[in-house]
Amino acid sequence: MSPNLSTTAQASVQAYLAPFIQADTLDQISYLHQHILDLVEKPLLAETLKAFGANQSAAARALGINRATLRRKLIRHDLL
Repeated sequence: MSPNLSTTAQASVQAYLAPFIQADTLDQISYLHQHILDLVEKPLLAETLKAFGANQSAAARALGINRATLRRKLIRHDLL
C-alpha cells in the first residue's frame, strides 16, 4: 500500500470516528469497537476473496488467518 493511500484511509477513518468519540457520547456507546471492526472487516473479506477468485485458502493466507477462521467470518458477515 502506498503511503498516500494509507494516509488517506487513516484520515477517512478518523473523520468517520470523530462524531462517535466525544466525551458526552462516548460513555453511551458500548459497541463502538465491534461496530468499526464490522464496517472494515466485511468489505475486506469480500474484496480479498474476490481478488483470489473465491479461493478461501489463498485469501486466508493473504489475510494472515486460518481458513477455518476465514469461513467463520464469511458466515458471520453473510458472505458465504
